[in-house]
Amino acid sequence: MTKNELRKLLKTELSAVSAEKKLSASKKACGLLFEFVLKNNFDIVLSYIDLKNEISPQEINCALMMKNKIVAVPKVVPKTQRMNFYILDNSIKILKQLETGAFGISEPIEKKQNLFNADNFVQKKICVVVPGVAFGSKGQRLGHGMGFYDIYLSSLKKKCAQNNCELFLAGLCFDFQIKENIPVDENDIFMDSVFSDRKCYFFESAE
Repeated sequence: MTKNELRKLLKTELSAVSAEKKLSASKKACGLLFEFVLKNNFDIVLSYIDLKNEISPQEINCALMMKNKIVAVPKVVPKTQRMNFYILDNSIKILKQLETGAFGISEPIEKKQNLFNADNFVQKKICVVVPGVAFGSKGQRLGHGMGFYDIYLSSLKKKCAQNNCELFLAGLCFDFQIKENIPVDENDIFMDSVFSDRKCYFFESAE
C-alpha cells in the first residue's frame, strides 16, 4: 500500500470517529503521556493543537501548564514548508493565545519573545508530542504529506545534538492508527514512542 492509499484509508476511519469517542480516547492517551512526561521531568514539551479528526492533546497541554511546565505549540511560516514553536503563557487560557492560521488550523499568536529556541535549552530534556495520520510498529510516522514535521524535527535533532539536549519524540494517536507496516522515505523521522488510547509503545531507534 502506498502512502497516499494509506492516508486515504486512515482519513476515512478518522472521519467516522464521534466527538464522544475522540474525547474519551484523548483523555486516556493524554493520561498515559502526562504520567510519562512528569516521571521523566522534561524541561519543555513541544505539543500541538489538534485538527477536527486528530486525537487531542488539549488535556495534557492544560495539565502541564497547571503544573507550571513549559509548553509550546506550532505556527506555520506562511508560504513555506517550515514552522516554529511558540511558548504558551501559563497565566492565560490557551484559547485566548490562539488565532486561526494556515489551513484553518488554530495557531499561537506570534510574539517574538515567546519563540522557542533550542539554543536556550542547552543540556535540557525536550519532549515533542507529534500528531500523525498513522504510526508503524517500529516508530515510523505517516503525516499529511506536506513535510512540516519531517523538516522541523530533522533540524531540531541536529540542534539538540549540538547542544547536548535529550530529545524524545512521542507520537499521539488513536490505537487504530497504529499499523504493522508504514511505507517510509529516507527523510522520514521515526518516533521514540507512541501513546494511544490503549497503551504506550516504545521503540528502539530504527534509523
